[in-house]
Amino acid sequence: MEKKEHFFRMTALRAMAAVLALSFALYGCGGQPAPPVPGEPSSSEEAGSVPVPGEQEPSASEEAGSVPGSEEILPSASEEAGSVPGPEETLPSTSEAAAAPSPSEPKIWQDARYEAVDETEYTFAASDGRKIFGYRWLPQGAEVPDGGFPVIILSHGYTGRSKSMKADASYFVKRGFACFAFEFCGGNLLELSDGAFEDMTVDTEVDDLHEIWNHVLSHDFVDPDMVFLWGASFGGTVTLLTVVQRGIRPKGAVLEYPAFNMAENAYTGNRGWIGSGEKFLEAAKAYYGKMEDYYRAFDVPALIVHGNRDPLVDLSYSQHAVRFLPDARLEVIDGGAHTFNWEENERTVWPLVFEFLAECCSRGAAAEGD
Repeated sequence: MEKKEHFFRMTALRAMAAVLALSFALYGCGGQPAPPVPGEPSSSEEAGSVPVPGEQEPSASEEAGSVPGSEEILPSASEEAGSVPGPEETLPSTSEAAAAPSPSEPKIWQDARYEAVDETEYTFAASDGRKIFGYRWLPQGAEVPDGGFPVIILSHGYTGRSKSMKADASYFVKRGFACFAFEFCGGNLLELSDGAFEDMTVDTEVDDLHEIWNHVLSHDFVDPDMVFLWGASFGGTVTLLTVVQRGIRPKGAVLEYPAFNMAENAYTGNRGWIGSGEKFLEAAKAYYGKMEDYYRAFDVPALIVHGNRDPLVDLSYSQHAVRFLPDARLEVIDGGAHTFNWEENERTVWPLVFEFLAECCSRGAAAEGD
């Protein structure tokens, strides 16, 4: 009887989350259809305590091709964005590279340097054998710069999608970065990575991000001293906890409207996590009253970007956190909700983030591998 009740309960929760995901995909956070953006993908995914909008198809100018070699394994069968290269694949020659930087030139540019983005969809195996699905974006036609590309690892929010962060990635890839984004195991109802949604917790996502960090650093086209983390909503909380608990050392971290209300909401039940199971709630409750300790221990440069009209994670949580974070600043987006629209991203958020990343790059080597 108990097993049957559990089955019906989880089926109902999944149905609720699926309906909400469809609703948000159609109408967005503010209840209005999102305006189409010619030639560009959708903006960052809806994260936090509700399901997220679905992603748009990539524009024709951003169709994927093959990219520099890596050691990925277990490529997915649906590699619509291009083949995963083998270890023996050679890099494009100087004559084939489009606007490739010379060793004396900077690696990143404030204005777009590359016109298009190469996208690769693939799966890699974690150290325990579980499969983690995601995307890699590189500047199309670019030679690997001396020492490797600076890299951004993007983490989606609660029930989010990695591909819906392509708009963020594209902006920075065209300016000289390589970007990666992966689906957390059980992190959404699609379950493209191994793991069931009802088994996902903040701690399982910390495990995943640590595996992703090690995987990204294994690529020979990555500059290990220029690896950044970027977490949106729940992904921001996961980013903070991973750095502190696993001792990794990113060059810097971008936290968009981070869900620092996770533990409090789970503990008090003020605004529960829609569709989440008991495992998620119990794991989140364990951090209640402890977040300030994690803020103090997060000793890497951080930029928090948060809207002052966020209905899911109030701005006060980021204002509180920045008081304890050793090396962080908070940028408030006037009128910004939970996720930012295209105009907010293009005019304000992305330039702010680029300025922060460029500042971090100028500080010298900081990242460390395991």
